Amino acid sequence: MVNELPCNTKLFKVGATSGLTHAYYTSEYKRVVGISLDKHRGLGYTFEHVVIGANEILFAEPGDSGAVVFTDSGEAIGLVFTGASPQRSKNIHALFTPLEDIFDHIKHHVGPKFVDIRL
Repeated sequence: MVNELPCNTKLFKVGATSGLTHAYYTSEYKRVVGISLDKHRGLGYTFEHVVIGANEILFAEPGDSGAVVFTDSGEAIGLVFTGASPQRSKNIHALFTPLEDIFDHIKHHVGPKFVDIRL
């Protein structure tokens, strides 16, 4: 689903800290993020998708992680991973993880006994 979104699609989220905000999907940008899984498995990598905040407003602030990202039609497409405002840049952006990636990860680790995951 997310890979089919056109660039500049307006997306929304309601975060615990910042409340309702919107941003625009940038299909040409994806970030590879290294995350520490645990002391036994080491470092893992995820592919996060980028949204650019509207009018220099942050799409996500600390405390908004895990908020559902959805389209203007109300379709849930991802979860907020992190927000960022790079130094010397007005391109305030946030990263989100597509729901299909999250569900695939759960299925991979839980096994075939759970095949239908719904939000």
